[in-house]
Amino acid sequence: MSWGKSSTDSLIPILFTPSELRQILTAYSEGVLKKGWRDYGFQTAERETLFGVIERGGHADHDDQSGYNRAILCSLTKIMPRKGAGDAAYLVCDGSCPVLKTTSFVEAVNALRAIGTQEGQSTKSAAAKKKKAALKVISSRK
Repeated sequence: MSWGKSSTDSLIPILFTPSELRQILTAYSEGVLKKGWRDYGFQTAERETLFGVIERGGHADHDDQSGYNRAILCSLTKIMPRKGAGDAAYLVCDGSCPVLKTTSFVEAVNALRAIGTQEGQSTKSAAAKKKKAALKVISSRK
């Protein structure tokens, strides 16, 4: 995985605005103090930028040049629409599990803050309950 570069090694601009970056880094700082977050990175593509909180592990099988395995603990991705197709979307994930997709940056950054807290866990379990109930409805119709 390349952080901040495309597959052709040319730099791609980060799509978050300066205001969004300040709010993301403030949320990250809170996570450092309250949750023990230790590292972060950006990954960019043509129409999206991912901010990810990275877990570091010193295992024998090294995934990158720094000598550490890296796993994304949580992330906030800004996805730009195709020209004239509406507003940017924000996707928040807990690990690889999507938690929220919205067009509101404020909702997205608040969801990022909630990951790993009681509030985040209750939101996640409520979503799991809704999904389970929906599956019951679908399977009862067969």
